[in-house]
Amino acid sequence: MKDKKTQGLTLVELLVAVSIVGTLSTIAAPNFFNQISRTKQNEAATTLTQLQQKLASYVDEFKAIPDSWKSLSDYSLIMTSTGPAKSTSFLNPSLIQLPGDRYEVITNKNGTDLYTFHAIPSNPETKKDGYNVMACIDLGNGATDLKKGPIARDIEDQDPSVNTTDLICRACMKNNNCT
Repeated sequence: MKDKKTQGLTLVELLVAVSIVGTLSTIAAPNFFNQISRTKQNEAATTLTQLQQKLASYVDEFKAIPDSWKSLSDYSLIMTSTGPAKSTSFLNPSLIQLPGDRYEVITNKNGTDLYTFHAIPSNPETKKDGYNVMACIDLGNGATDLKKGPIARDIEDQDPSVNTTDLICRACMKNNNCT
């Protein structure tokens, strides 16, 4: 009897290989997409850190708070999705869009010499998953803090996004009552 040489795969072998690849991709795909969100979030966190430094430097130089994003950008360049920051407002609250249109930044004055920067994702799904970033700076004592979401909460139904009570630039931030 002659030996038959097999060439190729049987249907069963092919189905097993496809199911293994499918199972592995089901496990790997969510991690891949979460890593992309975390990378974009890290870019926003870096920008917030730079904004804290630029604000502190501006106040050191001019002994006053900038009256607009444009004046802060004229002092130390702040890039937005449309080029250098041109907004004529800075506080209560004001917004700039970061390059790439992935995050928008809102700044607020939370008390005497206490400022927060909040980077909010433009993507609704990323926003829902809590991938925001918040930073604060107390120009009175030099304290800074930065937190990235999602934050693990005691109650499962709580929003995983970072909020001002998660930041520690002043003790009053824990109770959200800084004046």
